[in-house]
Formats: sequence, C-alpha cells, structure tokens
Amino acid sequence: MAGGCDPWSMKLRTQLLLAFSLLAISPLAAIVFYSYLSSEQAFRQAVEVEEQSLADEMSQLLTMDRQDFRQRVRGLNRLPLSELMRSLQEPEEVSGLKDLALEIGQELGDLEPLLERLRFIPATAPLLPSENDRAIVVFRPRPPASSQLEIFVATLSGSESETEKAGPGFRVLSRNFDFPIREGDDVVGRIEARMRPDQLIASVLERAPRSPGEVTFAIDPDGRLYTPVEEDRDLLNNLPLDLIGEPWIGGEARVVGDLLVVQKAVPGTGVRFGVARPVRESLEQIRKAAVRNMIFGIGLVGLAFFGILPLTAHITRHLSALTRGAERIAAGDLQARVPVYSENEIGQLARTFNRMAFELSENQRQLLEQERQRQEQQLQQRLLSAENDRKTQELEEARSFQLSLLPKALPQIPGLDLASYTKTATEVGGDYYDFQEGPDGRLTVAIGDATGHGARAGTMVAVIKSLFSSRAAQARLPEFLAEAAATIKRMELHRMAMALALVRLEGRRVTVSSAGMPPVLLFRRQTREVEEIVLPGMPLGGILGYPYGEHSTEMEPGDTLLLMTDGFPEMLDGDGEVLGYEGIRRLFSEAAEGSAQAIIDSLAAAVEERSDGAPLEDDTTFLVLRLKDSPG
Repeated sequence: MAGGCDPWSMKLRTQLLLAFSLLAISPLAAIVFYSYLSSEQAFRQAVEVEEQSLADEMSQLLTMDRQDFRQRVRGLNRLPLSELMRSLQEPEEVSGLKDLALEIGQELGDLEPLLERLRFIPATAPLLPSENDRAIVVFRPRPPASSQLEIFVATLSGSESETEKAGPGFRVLSRNFDFPIREGDDVVGRIEARMRPDQLIASVLERAPRSPGEVTFAIDPDGRLYTPVEEDRDLLNNLPLDLIGEPWIGGEARVVGDLLVVQKAVPGTGVRFGVARPVRESLEQIRKAAVRNMIFGIGLVGLAFFGILPLTAHITRHLSALTRGAERIAAGDLQARVPVYSENEIGQLARTFNRMAFELSENQRQLLEQERQRQEQQLQQRLLSAENDRKTQELEEARSFQLSLLPKALPQIPGLDLASYTKTATEVGGDYYDFQEGPDGRLTVAIGDATGHGARAGTMVAVIKSLFSSRAAQARLPEFLAEAAATIKRMELHRMAMALALVRLEGRRVTVSSAGMPPVLLFRRQTREVEEIVLPGMPLGGILGYPYGEHSTEMEPGDTLLLMTDGFPEMLDGDGEVLGYEGIRRLFSEAAEGSAQAIIDSLAAAVEERSDGAPLEDDTTFLVLRLKDSPG
C-alpha cells in the first residue's frame, strides 16, 4: 500500500479521529447549552423576585394608606363637632364652617387629596320641607386648582356622589368610614368619610420605587387599568395578553411579549398591583454570550483536531506489519515474527506478538507429551474408579450389617407404647439401640453411641449388641456396664469407646444407668413438667473399674421417657445456633401429650427442619417409652 498504510489502519485512524470529535464537541455543546439555560433561569428568577418584592411593597402601601386614613378620620372627634351638630337644628344659623374646614384639612394632612367626601350627620334634626329629608354638612375637595375644601349644607338624600353610582367592585374599595360623634355619653351624630379609590391607587403608584425600564400598574375591582404615566398604559394595552381581564393568581409571574410581568392582589380590596420589566435585551445578551462560547470552544476543538492527525498517523504506521504477521500465524506459520520499531504501546504489542508466536510453537511441541500424559491420567482415573466402586460396595455391605444389628421390630409390651427413630451421618453409623425382654416380664432398653463412624464404629456396635443379648436381661444395670467396659478395654480398639444408657422397666418402676450418655427426659403428665435423669459415667472402653450408678423412680399412666444420643442436641441450624438440651426439653414438652409415634414424628420433623436437607454431622437416634393409661 502507498505510504505504508493499508485499509485496516486507515479505518482505525478514521475511527480515532471521529471518537475524538464526538468526545470533545458533544460535551462542549452540552456544557454551553446547560450554561445558557441555567443563566437564563437564574436571570428570570432574580427579576421575578425583585418584581414580586415591588408588587408586595405597593400592596402594603395601599393597605397602610387606607388604615392611616381611617385613623385620621376617627381623630376628627377631637374637633368641636358637637356644637356643629347643635347648629344643624337651625341650618340657616350654621357658622364657623370655614374654620372647621381648615382644622379638618390639618387633621387629614397629606391624605386630604384621598378624600372624596366627608359628611357630618346629626342624630336628630327637624325634617326639611321636603318630606324625609334631613339637613347635613358636607365637605368635599374643590377642583385640583384649589387646596380648600368645598362646604355646603345639603339633605341626606341629595348628597350621593358619582362614586356611589360606580360599579360594585369600586364601591368595595371606596366604602364609607363611619364613626359616632359623642358629647359626654350621648351620641349626637356621626361622621361618614369616603375615599377616592382612583386617587388612592394613583398615590401608591406615584410613591412606589421603580428601576429604569420598569412599568408599575394597578387594576381596580372593576377592571380599570392605572399607570403612573400615560406611556406605560399604552405599553400595557399593546401587549398580546389582556392584562386587565386576565385572572392571575397573586404573585404568579409570566413572560408576556418582551416583558416579565408579576401581579399581586391586595386582600379584601379587589385591587391588583403589578410590575412589568423588559427582559428581551438581557436574554439576547445571554444568548449571544452562549454562542460566543460555543464558537470559541469549537475553534479550540478544531485546533486540537489538526494536532491529532500526525499522532494518529504515528499510531497506525506499523499496524500493517502486525496484520500481515497475524495472517501468517492464522495460516499455520508459527515461525512468523514482526519487527519492533518503537518503545510505546505499539512496540509493546509487536513484542507481545513475537512472544505469542514463540509460545505457540512451544505449545505445539508439547501437545504430544500432554496427550500422552492425558491418556495415562485417564488410565489412573479408571483404576481409581474401580477402587472406589469396590470400597463403596464394602461400605454398603457394612451399612447393611450395622442396620441388621438394630431390632427388626419393636417389642409389644402390654401397657407400654414404644417408638424409635435413627438417622446416620455416613454410610455406617455409630448409634445403637436394642430391647431385651426378661422371663419375669421386665423390659431392658439400651441406647448407645460409638465414637466415630464407618466400619470400626460398626464393629463396636456388634460387640455391644452381643454382650447386651447375652447378659442384659439377668445382670444389674451397673454390673452390665462394668463388664462391657472391661470387655471393650481388653479388645484394644485404639481409643475407640462407646457411650451407653440402660433403662429397665418393671411394672411402673423404671431404673436408669448411664455410661457417658445424654440425660434421660421424663415427662410427668400430671404436672406437665419434664424431669432430667442425669447420671455421671465414663464411656465404655475408657477406665477399668469405674463405679457406674443407677437411678430408680415410679412412672404414672401417661408419663413418657425420651432416650437420645447427642447428635440431636448438638445439631446446628442455618445460623450456626446449637439446639441444646433446653431446646430438646421444649420440643419434648410440646409433643409429650401424644402417642409415642407422634412424639417421634414431631422430633424427626425438627431434625429435618434444622438440617434443611443437608447431611447430618452426627448420627441421631430417639427412643420413646410411654406408659399407657390402661393395658392394651
């Protein structure tokens, strides 16, 4: 290929350039776009918070003006109004009204322009010639050119103003402030004051601070729009959204045209104050900054792109030689080698290729030797399999022999309910139990546990069974244990031993003797308590001449004996917890009211539950002897 490159290396070079472009430009575009969105969002939130604060401030100004106006009208009670009320008895003699007007103006102070009308109404006054009319004094502002109050005496029915004829929403905002006029404890009349809602709203808008470009406005309960200057009204009326008729929730912000608009409703008045600020220019600046950043970033990526061209050419320069060497290896030429031109990763790859080719040739040389060894191993495996089959057969025969040492059937003793259970841990177990009936009707029961498992444990069981069959029925229980211990000791079974417990039943009397076995449990039906019969003793085959003891007690109908090997109390559950003798007592007590077989079934279920189907670590055997309530 021209220039020492083949199509494969050119394809790799193109992939490297494309991967670089995608990994550089895509994150850059994502960062710029995210920066633009976050900047725009932050700007809008800042403007919205500022406008919301201004709308809240205007709402508070209106509420404060109304409260202040109400307090100042209430303060008019300090003026000599009772004399005015008496003079209204003779309307033609009303005097001093101009002086009173000046005092009223001083009381109202800067809130006087908000006054629409102030009426003084006597509590009682003679009717005028027109029936149902009464004389009152009315103060109201003169036209804006004058700063004095206009004063006249009118009738109660003829003093309505244009505001009282306005819409219902406006009347809510301009409702009367009504206070009584007192002389001592007597009410001689009342004061009625009415504000000018339009002047109140205009006053708030004029005093509200605003930044350059901001437009403040208000909408009264009847939908009329107020702005500080007429140009602002034209701007709001030209918006695509009808601000006056739009029922916005107080405080909600919206972008309308080029403006970000916030409105705030004044509770209980029906008035909404709002602020609109142009945001298009600021958002446009944010967009331009994002575009500039994007163009600058792409320019940097372009410079890096041209800088990576010679680097990719250097990386792919020697790949064609590696490709040809790999093709020769694939064709079976294990002597193929490639030149090493550099110390970088490509050179390391060439050295690895050469080492691989050498190892392949060495592996090929070793194949015959490995095949020969494999055949020898197969032969050894077949021999081992035959040996294992032979041992398995022997173990099965030993297991059958060990099971043959156990009773084929339980003795049928009148008045006694018997049941048994055994489960071995290996093919040949070390647990043993047996029964021996004497000529006088007494029953001797044995249960034992040889150390270990396998054929040696089976031999120990066979010896004990032989001794038990020949001597157990006649000898006292401690004497039999001593003779068995001496016999096993003489056999020199190399540390083999056997724990054994004997129980003899003569009517209701039970005698227990033990050589290293777990306690015998006795359930008393009358008290529902479980007694432990514990006798110290060395296992058979241990110490010669050990003095074995015995324990006798009386059983009542319904009482039950439980004999067991140590496999069950030492059994672990899935969490590694030992069942223990307290657990055995609890399980036995819960099941002891049933028959002997029912007790065995309950304990066997507990064995299966704790083992959870896994092989046992030790043999487990139970014997249950229950004295029936009546013979048969």
